[in-house]
Amino acid sequence: MSGIFFSFPLAPSGNRRHGVVTALDDVSYKVEWIPQEAGEHAVDVRIFDQSVQDSPFACNVGAPEKVAVRAVPRRILTKDLHTEHSFEIDASSAGSGNLEIMINGGRVPCRVREIVNRQYKAVFTPTQSVTHTIEMRFNGEEVAGSPWHIPVEDRPERRHDATRTTSYYSELSGPGLVRAPINKTASFEITGEGLETSDIQAKIYGPDGREFPVRILPRGNGRYTAEYRIEQVSSNLITPEFK
Repeated sequence: MSGIFFSFPLAPSGNRRHGVVTALDDVSYKVEWIPQEAGEHAVDVRIFDQSVQDSPFACNVGAPEKVAVRAVPRRILTKDLHTEHSFEIDASSAGSGNLEIMINGGRVPCRVREIVNRQYKAVFTPTQSVTHTIEMRFNGEEVAGSPWHIPVEDRPERRHDATRTTSYYSELSGPGLVRAPINKTASFEITGEGLETSDIQAKIYGPDGREFPVRILPRGNGRYTAEYRIEQVSSNLITPEFK
């Protein structure tokens, strides 16, 4: 139907895009579009240049890869059981959506409070000497870095660690965590206070189990770039590890 026109002003920039209209039958149509940014989009549906009733419609677009998690403890000492531990979540660039946090399958309660606009502090109290696994999803999709595994240990920091600033957290960000072009370099960023090159080990596996090499490039001040190259269309597993 040539008279149907679909407009998608994208928030917050206001850029306008159009959907691809496909006829399903004589009276039904499917519209497909690819959002380019997170946030609330106003979907204006028009027939013969007239907006239909209730148009524009609000559509919230979320970007799980833009949720940044910081200050996740690297370990919990036995002497610190029954005391509060915390980590930080920055969802300010991820758009609207539901953030779900589970620790040990929901058996360990987690309290979340907003610090500033869409930036949160999550607090939990470990009571058992077992590894604590933090799982996080945004709009039902895994957040980059999830799950985090925090062991409970008796030993204090190693002597080597005591001589430098200990990295208690690492932040992963960048498009290379969720997608990569074929035969071109993809990358993501790794940030951690006191993080050293020897602390980082990143592996990428193809669906056939093949491992692709990852190059870690230091950028200074605890910042690193991980680069890799994929040679075929596939779903790949990225496993960053920190010592």
